[in-house]
Amino acid sequence: MKKLTIQANCIAREETKDLVTLEQHFEEALRRVRTEFECTGSIDPEFECLTDDESFHVPANWPDGRAKAAAYAALRDSFRRRRVNRYVFISEAWVGKTPDLLPADDPDHGEIVQVLAVDRNGPRRYALAEIMRNGRTATLGPWQVQSDVPPGWLMELWDSIEIYDQLGNLMAGQVQKDAKRNPQTGFMALDSVVRMIVKDMGSPIGIVEWARFLKDHPDKFPMFPTAPDRVPSIRRVRRCKATLEHFLSDKRQAGHTPSAIFGAFMNMYMSIGCQVLGAVNLASQIEKWAPEYQAKLRQVGLRSSFELDDEEGRVFIALSADRYPVGIVGRRNGVGDLFVSEIVSCRQSDFATAVQDIKQSGVEVVLGSEAKELLSKMEQVTRPT
Repeated sequence: MKKLTIQANCIAREETKDLVTLEQHFEEALRRVRTEFECTGSIDPEFECLTDDESFHVPANWPDGRAKAAAYAALRDSFRRRRVNRYVFISEAWVGKTPDLLPADDPDHGEIVQVLAVDRNGPRRYALAEIMRNGRTATLGPWQVQSDVPPGWLMELWDSIEIYDQLGNLMAGQVQKDAKRNPQTGFMALDSVVRMIVKDMGSPIGIVEWARFLKDHPDKFPMFPTAPDRVPSIRRVRRCKATLEHFLSDKRQAGHTPSAIFGAFMNMYMSIGCQVLGAVNLASQIEKWAPEYQAKLRQVGLRSSFELDDEEGRVFIALSADRYPVGIVGRRNGVGDLFVSEIVSCRQSDFATAVQDIKQSGVEVVLGSEAKELLSKMEQVTRPT
């Protein structure tokens, strides 16, 4: 997968001072795109972004859906940090002509050039023009300016940024107050709500790209925890969770799309989670939500604790003397079924001491053949392919 490169070709705002309104910017983009297409027969996809001080261009030539998911996360972050007020997106695209077939699967698909212009909290304009080919010659048909902007992730960029900003204020205000300024408490509450969102969406396709984004940017996301390791109060976690659930409910009722809400919460989850867990552990945790990982567990006869509600079941640790210090943490539900979470390494110097310490802490210890079976199956899941 190619890495998304945010390439800023900055120009002074004075050079775009004539593009005062969205309509002017949009019309100028239509003229420029047509001129470029007539000269070259193609259009390079890009975002043209405008702030109070500058404009910059972002190439949008992602090679596949996974790269697009990574681009989505990077763009949201860039737009937020640089306070983008407007963007114009330009690209070629396929359009389906056969009912019930995606454009990529339709052998009779058509080709278009599309231009989308969006003001933050303001108007939006969209136009498309058909690409007509005659041998090696390509021409562009007339612009069809449409009043309805097609839905999609491009339109959700602003919504997600707005939700993220509001969520950030909530985390820094009421949630921090309820957590008594313990980052662990706020993160546990956020983790619970994010898991609920992911379950409601059925573990979105491409969720592993969020984990990969963490791993690919150690300069931005600290690899190891930076927040103090303090034991959270369960009562305070529940209070913080209730605040976040109320916020989530408000956003859903306001009509924000599930993917915009998911994007905002995931960006906040990565920001706070890296402080509490570190990017390495956080990425590993996110990867376990992926449908592919869940399928691997099922193939060897295991079930993931991700299936359980956050307070459902009792924690267990499975240990076997022949594999010590490696163990498995998970939860046992009300009817006795075991759900695995992750492989851990015990800190105690020997097996007997570890068993004794864990029992004294009140956590169930799974031993004998049951533990050996769990460890063997988890090794199959985690073994490099």
